[in-house]
Amino acid sequence: MDFHLQSLGSLLVTIMFLRSMILEFVPQRLLSSVKKAVKERLLPHQDCCIVIEELDYRGYSETFELALKYLSIRFSDSASAVRVADDGASSKGYSFAIDIDQTLVDEANGVAILWSFRVKDSPSLGRGGSNRVRFLELSFGKEHNAYVRHHYFPEMLAVARQEEACTRARKLFTNSSSGDRGSLWSSVVFDHPSTFDTLAMDHEVKMSIINDLKKFTTKEDYYKRVGRTWKRGYLIYGPPGTGKTSLVAAMANFLEFDLYDLDLSAVTSNSQLRRLLLETRRRSLIVIEDIDRCIHAVERCTRRLAEHGSNNGSLRVGDVESDDDDRSGTGELSLSGILNFMDGLWSSCGQERLMVVTTNHKDRLDRALLRPGRLDVHIHLSYCRVHALRTLANNYLFPGEEKGIEGHSAYGGAEWREIEELIVKVNVTPATVAETFLGSGSPAAAYAQLAEMLRREFSGKSKKREEEPASQ
Repeated sequence: MDFHLQSLGSLLVTIMFLRSMILEFVPQRLLSSVKKAVKERLLPHQDCCIVIEELDYRGYSETFELALKYLSIRFSDSASAVRVADDGASSKGYSFAIDIDQTLVDEANGVAILWSFRVKDSPSLGRGGSNRVRFLELSFGKEHNAYVRHHYFPEMLAVARQEEACTRARKLFTNSSSGDRGSLWSSVVFDHPSTFDTLAMDHEVKMSIINDLKKFTTKEDYYKRVGRTWKRGYLIYGPPGTGKTSLVAAMANFLEFDLYDLDLSAVTSNSQLRRLLLETRRRSLIVIEDIDRCIHAVERCTRRLAEHGSNNGSLRVGDVESDDDDRSGTGELSLSGILNFMDGLWSSCGQERLMVVTTNHKDRLDRALLRPGRLDVHIHLSYCRVHALRTLANNYLFPGEEKGIEGHSAYGGAEWREIEELIVKVNVTPATVAETFLGSGSPAAAYAQLAEMLRREFSGKSKKREEEPASQ
């Protein structure tokens, strides 16, 4: 043991002696050249680098996400650290993605490219929430600069885009006032089952929507030629329970668009609304539900701000208490800000987007909101009628059956004929019919319950008509 310690001590003394001799007699320039040569030999990737940050001026960077997807494709099986991500497109329901704080080497065409996945402080974000931002860094030799920039980098993105097109799990985004890691949007996997096949609505209206959506997706060049932004606005209106939300989900599923559910109550100002618009991605559907209630809250709080305002202008809408649960919390948000969001200069900063608003009361909306350019297509969803009734019966009573209701023995019978006659005489929503079917133990029981409910509604409607002249 003592012998080994003496040998180690002698070795350390020798190393220190040689180091001092080299520093004393070898020129510094020669030492620098030797260090550089060794570094280039062992780490030839450090001369040039490309940095891809998670966030850019518009929010989440699509390039960052594509690059991260590429790394997950290349190294998910061999990387030392991976994380589990929910993946609705995978048969397993999950997938493995590259985790931070590691370095990976990718070889392409004989060139070794060093990928580093790191996180850093970014106080310049100025968007509230966390100021930590993830970033990727590609390092490579200077002699490979042209190859990496003009061949490797675009090919890497192309591979990621192709993989995304095949396996992409579409997302449902929602906004908050503080945001997440610098972005105002947060997301989950969008997995709503609604489709046009299962949608209970008038057949002609349904087909007109489908045809309009198909035309929109093929008119990019046309929009450019006529000088318009490639976007389209839809107003969906009708009584509660007529399927407005289901139609929005069906439109997103039909186009395979991401869905952005914009909550105006979480928007603090017009400038924040513009930033939300900038952070939305291409191929997206932006929906504002119950827009009449949102605008009413904005206008009410604006009036209260004017009534309670002080000379120094320090009072904000958030300081004025609301008298009901329809709280806006909208700060400096205004109707003009909402209109500009839908069809102002900032709305031209994104392409291939749908803007959809829903309301129970179309007559309460400002005419400026309803004009073409903001809301191009107006879709009225009414009460349940015969075609919607049959669709609901197929969905709830005969799911997966090829013939559906038409293959059932009671179809065309006296009770079913009575149901079809009554459904056009009373105002019953598709949601009410669906709930009746859902709570039934069998098709026969469903027919009986629905017929009884329709008779009751028709009787009440007739009685009300008889009483109206007497009351007048």
